[in-house]
Amino acid sequence: MAAIGVKGVLCLLSDSTEAESPGYTPSESTVAAELSNVFYNAHGRIIAACFASDLNRIQHLFDSAAANGRKVAVAGKSLKRVYGIALQLGCLQVEEDLIISVNDLKNHEDDQVVILTTGSQGEPIEALQKMAKQVHPQVNIQRGDTVLFAASPLRGSEVFIYKTMDMLYRAGANVVSSKKGVQVSSHGRQKELKFMINLMNPKFFIPVHGEYKMLKAHKRLAQTCGISEENIFIPDRGDVIDISGGKLKSTEKVQAGNTLIDGNGVGDVGNIVLRDRRLLSQDDVLIVVVTLNKADRKIAASPEIISRGFVYVRESEKLMAESSTLVKETVERNK
Repeated sequence: MAAIGVKGVLCLLSDSTEAESPGYTPSESTVAAELSNVFYNAHGRIIAACFASDLNRIQHLFDSAAANGRKVAVAGKSLKRVYGIALQLGCLQVEEDLIISVNDLKNHEDDQVVILTTGSQGEPIEALQKMAKQVHPQVNIQRGDTVLFAASPLRGSEVFIYKTMDMLYRAGANVVSSKKGVQVSSHGRQKELKFMINLMNPKFFIPVHGEYKMLKAHKRLAQTCGISEENIFIPDRGDVIDISGGKLKSTEKVQAGNTLIDGNGVGDVGNIVLRDRRLLSQDDVLIVVVTLNKADRKIAASPEIISRGFVYVRESEKLMAESSTLVKETVERNK
């Protein structure tokens, strides 16, 4: 990478997730010792949640299981695919007899098993929620379980994680999280981000992956490394970035964002309907229903006013009555 920097880098796009965190990201070696301690002191089943792509963490979990005489059952499809590829490439060293199927858990004592649940992004935590609610298709939390959060929490997901922990405690589990030293981030902190910028020495810099405040923090880091502000660009979703004539700028926007699904259909809801749904999700709704006599166009019944998100009807009867009167007067005046 240093050789690439010497040759010259036009633009560096760099991960910003830990741009607000000072220093260096701790080494995975610090996790191994704490995992061994957790495994040694757990008396029931151990359920560990980690990302399927985090091979170092998965290796540590397998090593700790083997050292403590526990078998490992995998709940989730992601790890099986990663596990097979990693073994072929020599990235994981695991004895075959260490792995058991989830269905085989009943043939082993609780203190002899580890259940590994994996996925990407928030999937491992979502799986734990299902286990706590007793609705997971393979494994549910039982009293005496030790649940190990071995997946580094995503920035901005703290409320989701704390809610999950509360659910696990209510289900009778003991929870071990990042405060116990069993997690380190897979994202570089400020010292490492600055090292990368200095190593690449790019002409232009684009911070990516993170909340806007993280992108701003990464921009400030780049400026301390000597990159001028006009050569740094924080993009919005859909920005088309053009680098030409020695300048970096956003030239246009393309449609980008979430794909909305209506029932079983994908992409078959018209733009007008989507626009209306977005408006309804952001604003209140007040619907007036007036029944008119077809012959003389007079009001045949009192107007019905339907309120959603506007006011609590039972506590606003006077307002609703005044609204009904106003509707009558308006209709009679304009019939």
